[in-house]
Amino acid sequence: MLFELRIVVFGVLVGAFLSSIWRIKFSHFEFLSKLRSALKPIEHYHHGLILILLSLYAPYHISLFLLSLGSYLIIDEANQDRPFAYGKDTFLISTFIGIILLALLIGLYIKGGL
Repeated sequence: MLFELRIVVFGVLVGAFLSSIWRIKFSHFEFLSKLRSALKPIEHYHHGLILILLSLYAPYHISLFLLSLGSYLIIDEANQDRPFAYGKDTFLISTFIGIILLALLIGLYIKGGL
């Protein structure tokens, strides 16, 4: 039980670390600036949903890590100034991507994948 808790805490810490790095402005690195522009419609919660989907098919301990990391990214998105791209020019495409991922997750839940 304690080992599982450590895995979950590690997933949350990795999520916090990745979220901190994501917020860094990469304007002085041309490649990273272009990459960030290309990924503009992709939000934290998309990554979180993908990680949760992947956790369904991973071994138990890896699944715990992916689930906690994905959950952290979704919670982090909800705590931002403009969560879920609301009010941004990428809101529609971002929402569409989120709906597809969420529908896939719900579909797997209904099918019995969770």
